[in-house]
Amino acid sequence: MPGFLKNADTFRDKGVDVIAVVAANDPFVMSGWGRVEGVKDKIVCLSDTDAAWSAKMGLSLDLSSRGMGLRTARYALIINDLKIEYIGVDSAPGVTVSGAEAILAKL
Repeated sequence: MPGFLKNADTFRDKGVDVIAVVAANDPFVMSGWGRVEGVKDKIVCLSDTDAAWSAKMGLSLDLSSRGMGLRTARYALIINDLKIEYIGVDSAPGVTVSGAEAILAKL
């Protein structure tokens, strides 16, 4: 989230209406995370509590073997007029194709 927060104005300048972060946490955790990060009106923190939405999109990760259940994968989408134009999924630890810089390069 820090890269998106840092570049929020650049995203807006490129015509992005909404920057949203989705995670398999409850709304209270997402709200708290947003407050701690200081997102204010720059990022919307969305709850995909049981990762059902992410799973339907093929963007979930089963971490049951680690006691964490189904989680959202680390991914980024560019959605334009309700059409997905870009999907970047990071398969290894770290942020590459789902990071703010990668998304800015795709806009």
